[in-house]
Amino acid sequence: MKKRLNMGCGVNIEKNSTNLDYFKLNGVDVVHDLNKFPYPFKDNTFEEVFADNVLEHLNDPQKPLEELSRICKPGAVIDIIVPLAPTMHAFRDPTHKLFFTYRTFEYFTEESKSLNHYTKARFKILSRRIIFHNQLGFMTRIINISDRFTKFMCEFFSQFFPPAFLRIKLGVVK
Repeated sequence: MKKRLNMGCGVNIEKNSTNLDYFKLNGVDVVHDLNKFPYPFKDNTFEEVFADNVLEHLNDPQKPLEELSRICKPGAVIDIIVPLAPTMHAFRDPTHKLFFTYRTFEYFTEESKSLNHYTKARFKILSRRIIFHNQLGFMTRIINISDRFTKFMCEFFSQFFPPAFLRIKLGVVK
C-alpha cells in the first residue's frame, strides 16, 4: 500500500499514490463509496491524503474526516481543496451536498472546544489559502497576506470579490 491516498481521484491518477474513486476508471486502485464506513484501509496506513474537490459531494463532513483521522498516521498531512461558499463554485454544481467557509475546518481543532464535542477527529490547521479564479487571480496573493486579514476579507468582502476555492492542509492529531 502506498503511503499517499489520492481520495476521489477521478481521472487524475497519481503514480505514487493509492488512487481511490467511486468509479472503476483507468488507473483507480481502490473503488469505494466515500459515504460508506469504514473505509477499506487499516488504521494508521497513510502519511498523506490529497482530496481535490471531493468533500462537497459527500453526505456529511464529520464521518469522512473521522475516517481520514483513523486511516492516517499521527502527524499525517491531509491536503483538501473545496469550493468556497457563498460563491458560484460552491452552488452551481447540483451534486454538491456540503458547503465550506474559510473557518469550517476550525471545528475539528483543539482550539474549538465549544463546538468539537460532536466528533473525536482532531486536526491542526497547517495552512489555509483562498484561491480565486482566472479573472480575479491577482487577488489570490493579496487576500492571503495573513490569516487574520483573510478571515476579515472572507467575512466582509467575499460578495464583492468572490473567491473560488479553499485549499487547507490539516495535520492529524492523535
